Amino acid sequence: MQDFRAGRRSVVPVARPEDVQADFVLACGGVFSALAAASRGGYDASELWDAFERLDQLEANMSIPELRPHLNRGRALLSAIRMLGEGMERFLDALAAEDIDEAQRLEASGQAMIESAVAELEPNRHELLKRSVEEGMSPLEAMGRDHAGMLGVGSLQDLQQRVVRVTGLPGQDFSLHLAIEGLDIAAASLDRERYLRLSEAASTLLEGREEILDDADVLEGVQVALLLTEARQATLLAAIEAEEDDLTLTGLALDLVKTVRERGLRAVLVPLVAAALCDSIERVGDMGSGSLLKRASAHIPELELDGLDRLLRDSAAHEDYHVENGLIVLDQGRVRLTPDELLDRVLEVWEFFTGMARGLFISAARAGMPLPEVDRLPPRVQFELVRYFTGLHGLGHVNFEIQGRVAALSGVGMVHSWPGLVAALSPLISEEVLTLEGRFEDSNGDVIYGCAELEAYRALSSERPEQPGCCAQLLKFLPVFASTRYEDTSPIDAQEWLSVAVHVVCEHVDAVPLIDRLRRGREVLQRATQAGVDTRPIKLLLARMRNVGGTGATPRRLWHVPLRGDA
Repeated sequence: MQDFRAGRRSVVPVARPEDVQADFVLACGGVFSALAAASRGGYDASELWDAFERLDQLEANMSIPELRPHLNRGRALLSAIRMLGEGMERFLDALAAEDIDEAQRLEASGQAMIESAVAELEPNRHELLKRSVEEGMSPLEAMGRDHAGMLGVGSLQDLQQRVVRVTGLPGQDFSLHLAIEGLDIAAASLDRERYLRLSEAASTLLEGREEILDDADVLEGVQVALLLTEARQATLLAAIEAEEDDLTLTGLALDLVKTVRERGLRAVLVPLVAAALCDSIERVGDMGSGSLLKRASAHIPELELDGLDRLLRDSAAHEDYHVENGLIVLDQGRVRLTPDELLDRVLEVWEFFTGMARGLFISAARAGMPLPEVDRLPPRVQFELVRYFTGLHGLGHVNFEIQGRVAALSGVGMVHSWPGLVAALSPLISEEVLTLEGRFEDSNGDVIYGCAELEAYRALSSERPEQPGCCAQLLKFLPVFASTRYEDTSPIDAQEWLSVAVHVVCEHVDAVPLIDRLRRGREVLQRATQAGVDTRPIKLLLARMRNVGGTGATPRRLWHVPLRGDA
């Protein structure tokens, strides 16, 4: 193969391919065909030269950087093409191997590299989530459905541990995990490499500086800035959907940049500069935005702020922009950008903010600092959390409305666990709301109804210190099971209610007087009646328990007495 390597032609980038998939298949097919011909004998170097030149040209053309939001995908494709080329060369080396063992080793190595290249072409998890968002799903709904697929069905109590296994993020704060995952989905449209570098730089700077993160305004300030910038972003996306003119879209894009710089970057840079200068949040917070950026650039070079585009911010501040012949004209006519180039620069500014915000959230997660409580967040964000939990429980196309003292939830799909969903949603709903009603349509068009009294779920955090531990837990959950319906039935059936009654009246015989155990039994009976199940077996149990108490017989005999309704 010496003549092939000596005669292999060099290439230079020309232009990015319009159809990467088609060019990729064509180049691969050509190389495989040339290698097959060479392996059969009658070797002709020109055929290999032509085939590898097409592959080399594709790699060279793909090395021309993509603009955001396609930058990450372009890098992945380039990496795959390079890996594929190396794998093909291993097959070429196998043809010239000195013995069969060496040839087989090279072929196996080449095949492994080709398979890795094909895997590299597959979109990653956050890219798939981004596609769901682009198709109309909200980010948190997409995240919930994604988590549901990986977590399976389980209790609310172990949800946090299962989410930790999925995300691989530090700490145990559920809201921080969701916030970081949301940023990571958005990063699929950014330069993910720089986004993660900025996150690492910010989290490293705040390592061991819990007093900064503990300032009440820091994490809340970042949250508020994210909400404001996301609201601007939503306005821009709505205008794009409405096919507004280029001048309107440019103005909205520049408004977004201005908000990101003045609110977003300020929110993340105040704690970072305070950490770098060993200064207080209050003093650094008094700095103007320009001074803050200069201090950060001078003292924290790893934040790469020298590369931050000032042109868009200045253009927004002075309304120095217009559209001419399809181009966006800025800086008094000195800069002309295509709409794609403007979008790339807008996303770059967003990248600086979200990368550093992620670093702050990672630091907070490691330090055990929580995000602001849910009831302090705007209704729009609370509704997004509703969408997350409904997605997690198998629902899509969700609608949620509060009508007086009733919250109405509707969606499409089968709810994995109606009590679990109610338990997740109850902290998000105002305490003035007493009832949650659900209406769900399955794949066949059949409608299923659910209902739950929210007070019972809110009381789950209360303690019953007068009861033994296991009984306290059982009794605490009884109002939940009694006041919850799904498909017009209780979450637990008559036999399970009886099992609960047997447990609470027959356990702790030596520690709890009979009258107290009977009182617990009557509470189970009351809740079972509320649930609408057959309570005859429980009544029979309590009657026999009273008889045992009156005769002095041992309650252990009850375990041998048939207690079903037909007994």
